[in-house]
Amino acid sequence: MNDQEPSDSELLARYAAEHNDRVFAELYRRHADMVHAVCRRVLGDRGEAEDIAQAVFCTLAENAAQVARRPQAGGWLHTVARRMSLKARLSRIGRQQREELTMRDVPPYANAEVDRQAMRAELDEAIGELPEPYRQPLILFHLEEYSTEETAAAMGLRPETVCVRLHRARELLRRILVRRGVGVTSQGAMSAAL
Repeated sequence: MNDQEPSDSELLARYAAEHNDRVFAELYRRHADMVHAVCRRVLGDRGEAEDIAQAVFCTLAENAAQVARRPQAGGWLHTVARRMSLKARLSRIGRQQREELTMRDVPPYANAEVDRQAMRAELDEAIGELPEPYRQPLILFHLEEYSTEETAAAMGLRPETVCVRLHRARELLRRILVRRGVGVTSQGAMSAAL
């Protein structure tokens, strides 16, 4: 960053006051690589790391005024990314252990193609059960391959709102599938399935 560019704290203060998406996009540009790298190192799963990185930036958007008091956002983002990733990893391990106990009595599908087709059918039905505010961004982002910004524009929402809704939609979808007996262990696995 050169002397002409605003500091992180100036950008955060502007974002907190104006909710200007271009201002937030600049913060994202500056820190996205570092946040994604931290999440990948802790989680070891690219899809799950992407989900948590989105949640980290959503948290930054929600706390912009408080973080603006710091000269740089990088340290705060690193701490939050690490904590959220550790929490997600522990949650995944606990879920995997519970699901392994549950799935011990479930016979595996006879062949992998039947398994994939059954998963797709279950996934489509589960998406249909999502409440509209979560179903629509999930379809746009994952199935129609819109970016976060394109999804936000299509729905008339802010990108950070889309991030939060996508995170919640994937978790709701995972819960629906687990309730139906489909073993999806993490949001990362959910992203891969989508």
